[in-house]
Amino acid sequence: MCITIFHPADGGYDPRPHRWLADRCPGQPDTAIVKCSNGHLIVLDQHKIAEDGMVTPKVACPKPGCGFDEHIQLALWYDRVDGIRAL
Repeated sequence: MCITIFHPADGGYDPRPHRWLADRCPGQPDTAIVKCSNGHLIVLDQHKIAEDGMVTPKVACPKPGCGFDEHIQLALWYDRVDGIRAL
């Protein structure tokens, strides 16, 4: 199973889980920050994100006891924006 993680339509704050925002640092590959099913933030700096948004390896929430450990795809990854915006 693969969970689709959505980008906020306006790039602004979205309190719901399963949202992502782009994280771009000069000289580094683009990455993202996502919210798991329980609303915890996960930085994907140790993951690879394909142009279609598929993330490898699967994403596990670092929050003790969370249990989120899933294969995910970032919707609209090809249309990402510069920088981090508020989750």
